[in-house]
Amino acid sequence: MSANKNFYQTLGLLNDADDVVIKAAYRALAQKYHPDKNKVNKELHTRMMANLNEAFAAIGTKPKRKAYDELLQSSPAKQEKTKPASSLQPSIDQLIEKLEHSAMDEMVVVALFEEISSKSIQINTGWINTYSYKNGKDKVTLNFTQLKLKIIEKLKQ
Repeated sequence: MSANKNFYQTLGLLNDADDVVIKAAYRALAQKYHPDKNKVNKELHTRMMANLNEAFAAIGTKPKRKAYDELLQSSPAKQEKTKPASSLQPSIDQLIEKLEHSAMDEMVVVALFEEISSKSIQINTGWINTYSYKNGKDKVTLNFTQLKLKIIEKLKQ
């Protein structure tokens, strides 16, 4: 584990992100940057995947995350930038803020929705992507803004 890398930044997260968010971000980014899905620049995507794997290995479980957070806290250069994870509520508030300000990758948003709602999403690609999921017998189709609003609504419960 490298002391001069910020694994939260590697996954595009805040330092006090919730465990569910860490897992969703890793899954979404791994799906997006996996070398098998990106044949054009396989070397670059292999390196990116290695970085994602290293980050998730460091903060993917509570004990490892705690050890990594302590390492960050003890590093003088990073002490100013690191906020302690005080409670779940600030993490949710910051997540909502990122959703409202479109500061999250599409695949992270999709993975987050799937994680929070326990529903699988089908991405309907086109000029503008839409997202479908089953709600009982009904098929619900949303645009990206509606998808983010559903996540925000669920997080505020």
